[in-house]
Amino acid sequence: MTFYFGKPAAGLVALPHPLRGIVPSSDRNSTIHTSSAGGRVVDMATRTRRTWSLAWSWLDTVTFSTLEEFFTGGRGPGPFALLDPGRRNHLTANQSATTSASNDATGFAVAAGSGELLASADAPILRGPRSLRWSLPPTVTSGVLNLDPPQGLFGFPIPAGTPWTWSGQVSSAGLPSVTITPVLSWRRADGSEVSATSGTPVAAVVGAWTAFSVSLGTPPAGALYVRPQLRITPGVLVTAATGTDVTDIASPPSRYPAVSGRVAVAGPNSPLVAGYSPRGWGASYILVDRAPAVSTDVLVDQLMLDMFATARTWVVGTGVPMVSMTSLRESYRLLPDRDVTATFVEVG
Repeated sequence: MTFYFGKPAAGLVALPHPLRGIVPSSDRNSTIHTSSAGGRVVDMATRTRRTWSLAWSWLDTVTFSTLEEFFTGGRGPGPFALLDPGRRNHLTANQSATTSASNDATGFAVAAGSGELLASADAPILRGPRSLRWSLPPTVTSGVLNLDPPQGLFGFPIPAGTPWTWSGQVSSAGLPSVTITPVLSWRRADGSEVSATSGTPVAAVVGAWTAFSVSLGTPPAGALYVRPQLRITPGVLVTAATGTDVTDIASPPSRYPAVSGRVAVAGPNSPLVAGYSPRGWGASYILVDRAPAVSTDVLVDQLMLDMFATARTWVVGTGVPMVSMTSLRESYRLLPDRDVTATFVEVG
């Protein structure tokens, strides 16, 4: 399995296979606070940081020089992207677990001014404890859910000739059902789109979870990045809606704003109150007409971006780390070949 390393805009370098010489580690900074009564509270960093130690035997001079370029600054100051083939999901923890890591929509984006909203939801969920809620207006003008790329990059870096699969699950918390298309959007060095690979559209329906996936065996020519997306065809989702009528007993009404003989509108999500009693109901009844719902919510869960040809079982994502090479130790076994150990530390 090949590790890929470098700056995507300059092309990723395939590192020699380290075979058994791999020592990865993951740290999450924490501070323990102890009260005078003996109680303890642990403050945890919002994310983990990783360190890799990769070791090679019998490296030739040219291959060692490539590693040395990164260490000495011959390839620029860094940091550099590191694609670890031992990791199945290249999304961040919060993206892959759909807001469960931070309880907010960090890592997701919709078009500004589109009227679409993103939030963390505690229900409905598939894997839990949370899912991503994507709220759509009655008329969709954008309909694109984007996943933010690694910091400083225009997308998730892709080595030439590698397969990629984008997969997940969708549901709905409102009517009507929504047809969603998973898309791999291939990007140039400047972030512009080369082309898009669309998967089979699926329906997000209430009370069920529907799997989606899209794969491509080889990135198109000119593509250095990929952006996983969910797309909805722009157009009218909701043409009409009615509110919910409920009755209440109040004389005089104290919980709702009322006007005598007509209907008061307090706001888009506020009750509409009739300040008179329908004939035959009696003087103590009022009619409350709740405002109609005007949005449709799509729920998203179990997201995965995999450097693989088909969709595989979901695992949590650890992101594409940006790293610096902090050490490069060599020992001569028999010149000109040598044994080498390199250490990569995640930054940011």
